[in-house]
Amino acid sequence: MSTAALSASRIFSNCGGRPIISYCICFFCFDFVILWYLGLVAFQNRPNLVPMVPIFFQKPTPATTTMPRKRVTSPTIQHLKTDKVQEDFWDTITPGFGVRVTRGGRKTFVVMTRVLEGGQWKKRRYTIGQYKEAVASDAEGLDLKTARDRAKAVIAAAGDGQDPQEVLHPTPRDEKVERSADCFANMRDEFLKRYRTRQRTKPRPRTIVEMRRCISGKRFKDWEYKPITDITKQDVRNVLDSILDEGHDAHANKTLTVLKMLFNWAYDHDKITDVPTDRIKPPGAVTPRERTLTMPELVAVWNATYRDRGIDIHIHGDIVRILMLTGQRRNEVAGMQWSEIDFDRRTWELSRDRTKNKQPHIVPLSSAVLSILRRQLEDQKELGLESEYVFTTTGETPFSGWSRSKQRLDQRCGVTDWRLHEIGTLPHCPPGAVECVESVTECVWNRWPNGRGIHIYNRAEYLKERRRALERWARHLLKQVAAARREA
Repeated sequence: MSTAALSASRIFSNCGGRPIISYCICFFCFDFVILWYLGLVAFQNRPNLVPMVPIFFQKPTPATTTMPRKRVTSPTIQHLKTDKVQEDFWDTITPGFGVRVTRGGRKTFVVMTRVLEGGQWKKRRYTIGQYKEAVASDAEGLDLKTARDRAKAVIAAAGDGQDPQEVLHPTPRDEKVERSADCFANMRDEFLKRYRTRQRTKPRPRTIVEMRRCISGKRFKDWEYKPITDITKQDVRNVLDSILDEGHDAHANKTLTVLKMLFNWAYDHDKITDVPTDRIKPPGAVTPRERTLTMPELVAVWNATYRDRGIDIHIHGDIVRILMLTGQRRNEVAGMQWSEIDFDRRTWELSRDRTKNKQPHIVPLSSAVLSILRRQLEDQKELGLESEYVFTTTGETPFSGWSRSKQRLDQRCGVTDWRLHEIGTLPHCPPGAVECVESVTECVWNRWPNGRGIHIYNRAEYLKERRRALERWARHLLKQVAAARREA
């Protein structure tokens, strides 16, 4: 006997022998078990089906609708109607192009395409415009050909990863001209022309040239005619990465510094609302030089500056010797003028236009420096030069032949891997050679750290102490030079 029959007989027995009631209960249970079993089998074979449950437990499934498709032509558009609130009719000629029709008879061209958003292609619908014959006579509308062309342009732009809104709503002509005028190349030229330092002074011409070099060239070719408002932080990072890939860490840091100056200037002048260089840290790892010339190396450089050849060589040699004796900057010494020298007071007075920190400075001159200057004056008289510059080969401009003269000096002295600005020698002398406190050394150099004391610095401050320190240093250096020559 089957399981269902046994179950039915048991139910019949438990019902006290009432045939009609037992039969109804037995039939209902048997039917329910069979239907439930068939439903489970069907669901296992086709998981997309709704499980077999009583109909009153099931949720009503929405009716599937298909979007109507037609060959969209002008006569077709005129006859399109709908009983719904709105309905889209899609073109069979241009996929994604269609006409939206409302119950009131309004007809609008639409286009559906996939756009790239957040790294994913997402389907978006865009409104192109109303059908020309469906709008009022005094309003603007689109004919079918124009709408179809715009739809193709939107689909093409979306496929290239561009913004379809720029195709649907192009920037007005006047605004395009204005944005083109505010391109990176024009902003760069205006920035270099109008930029002022923190002291409200114009940078030196050489500084301007260096700044232009940092933000020009092949790396900025794509930026030249790009509106400055369209430059993003990623664009800046791409430029810096290209410099790093070539192994120029220091140049990458300099480029970032100049770009920050440019974009901050543009922000201050209401050219941009966001600064793309904000919160970008220097990308290059630059190790500061720790090169310090030893006393034997200083003596070797000094001895290699003797005057036995052309005028450009001995002029460069005299500049190097004055750099050693005074500890001043290279361009300050090279641009020295006779009007700045006072032989009676034994001083060299620089105006604020001649110093790097834009502060006037007085340099006490030792006897060794004065002898070099007097000798230079005699040379100019012999050559018939009447120049305002102390060190000049033309009489009109200061000395500028640094690269070739430095190469010759390196060959003659035998010292390698050194730079002219590293021979500020006062802090490198041995203990006891020069007794000089830190404040006096800072006054000698005119290099106040972090701007400390610049605004309260008296040009005559520590003048006696500085003169005494420089005289002692000159005697110490010449003594070492004489000892080296005797040993040779």
